[in-house]
Amino acid sequence: MINYCEANDIRYVIRAKMDTSVKDSMSAIKPSDWVPLIKRNGTDSETEQVAHTLHVMHGTPKAFYLIVQRQLMDQKSRIHNLTYYQICF
Repeated sequence: MINYCEANDIRYVIRAKMDTSVKDSMSAIKPSDWVPLIKRNGTDSETEQVAHTLHVMHGTPKAFYLIVQRQLMDQKSRIHNLTYYQICF
């Protein structure tokens, strides 16, 4: 699908499960690269941040930006001492 969209100049966004290569790309994001998520009302979120990193998927000719959003977890929600919950777009 990605190759078809690229070949036909179609803009797209994909959300998928995180595999090892995505997790590796995410781990390369420096702490200083994270910025507050801008909420719909235009203010900075105090609990959510976003960052992006370059990612290459097997079988695709081009690299693309992987946009990662993370949310600060409260003390009760923390699992295995993780501080943030992360999703990718």
